[in-house]
Amino acid sequence: MCLFLSGTAFFTFKLEAFYNSDFTGEVLNPVELGKILYFKATVDTQSDAPNLDLFPVQCWSSKSPEPNSVEGKITLIENG
Repeated sequence: MCLFLSGTAFFTFKLEAFYNSDFTGEVLNPVELGKILYFKATVDTQSDAPNLDLFPVQCWSSKSPEPNSVEGKITLIENG
């Protein structure tokens, strides 16, 4: 059985980087190459759908604000 819902939702995404696995030691620019980083991703939702679960599947960084740019692209999350 498939159930399809439609409606309106608002999402606020926040991604923070830390040097420690307990999410302390916030990372500031510039980041030294070769450092291990830990990421904390949060999503605040306002949705008509109860019990909405969201999972980050892909996340990357690049030198451009364009979402499809590959200039300086660094993958942070792949097949999440």
